Amino acid sequence: MSLHELSDGILGTNVSFKDIEEAFGEAEFGENVKVTNISDMKGFMSRIALIEPDWKIDTGLPKKFAVKISSQLAFMEVSKLTGKADLEEEKLKKLDENLKMFNNREVDVYNLLNDLKIPEIPLIKIYATRKFSESNTLKAFIISEYVENLSNIKMYETIDCDTILPIIRGAAAFSAIGETIQDKKRLEFAGSVDCFQSIISDFVDENVAENGFKIMRQTFSEKHKNQIKELSNVTDLYLNKVNISKIIDIVDHKPVLTHSDLWQANVMIVENKLHAIIDWQTVCFGSPAQDIGLLLVSCLSTKDRREKLDFLLEEYYNTFLKKIEGHEVPYSFEQLKQNYQLMFPALACMILPWIMQLSEHIQDEDLHKNVIEKCVGLMEDVLSTHQKNLAEFPQFFQSL
Repeated sequence: MSLHELSDGILGTNVSFKDIEEAFGEAEFGENVKVTNISDMKGFMSRIALIEPDWKIDTGLPKKFAVKISSQLAFMEVSKLTGKADLEEEKLKKLDENLKMFNNREVDVYNLLNDLKIPEIPLIKIYATRKFSESNTLKAFIISEYVENLSNIKMYETIDCDTILPIIRGAAAFSAIGETIQDKKRLEFAGSVDCFQSIISDFVDENVAENGFKIMRQTFSEKHKNQIKELSNVTDLYLNKVNISKIIDIVDHKPVLTHSDLWQANVMIVENKLHAIIDWQTVCFGSPAQDIGLLLVSCLSTKDRREKLDFLLEEYYNTFLKKIEGHEVPYSFEQLKQNYQLMFPALACMILPWIMQLSEHIQDEDLHKNVIEKCVGLMEDVLSTHQKNLAEFPQFFQSL
């Protein structure tokens, strides 16, 4: 048994109804218990079940709730969707081990944030959690409130600037915890500066990238032919050759606390308002651009990203300064902009192949057109930003 193989539990995972009942203190589901898969491409490291338990004894327990079950099944499904059906067993085992670490880290983050109660960081209500351990290698989960009327924003869709502003403030407020918390031991769960480099490497392999470029060549206009070829070389450079974790050394400031996985799937939007920031598995120390950069690259239209970049970076930085008032400031606004500039090509090259592959399954013609325009804009900006990086930060590319 493993975390990437189908089992006989909830949504094909290893977690059973009994496991969830025990988490609620031995409460029992009734005969009419209902389970719905609400994962729908919301991340790659879990299956999410909506459970309506029909409790045998009504003791004030929730009438419905969500269970995030740590599993590689979603990643396996997306891999098949994108033409990578047969993954090496060694890689799957590595992903399983990473998944265990990520689940336990997320539980620790929720415990911390529920204690700190920071207003800029809205959280979902957590009912129960279970970590992986030496004696529990297959069954880990987080049980939370079920949020009604949640906007289902896909990886290739955009979020307007008014909606993204609270997310930016939340990311900045979270990063500030690393500077202000008195008991530093409470941050021992956070990954090292090398963690984000590992995330990028695991997220996009050679097959995913090549398939994405194949679709670009088929979809983009003829005038982009040379740009696609150049983008392929730049993608290989940023994802496989340069060391992203060295950005903070080049910009010259200490690593700061980051969420490191802030994109559409990891924020809950209800009626165009931020309800919660979720999926805290990849929290680590590193560049602030790991958060603000990924948000802007993945969530904004090309027009908004180009026109409002400085404003949104300022909003992030000003919130960060406000939250660390009275403590040493780890980096300047100019250094934040340099972080973003150096990180941007890597972030865009990381998500572009996935967006292109998922775009093939879009039925709505107008939406498909918008997605392609977004991808063309990212490609153009990657190439221009890379040229700026070569000119302004040649040391980033030394020893390649």
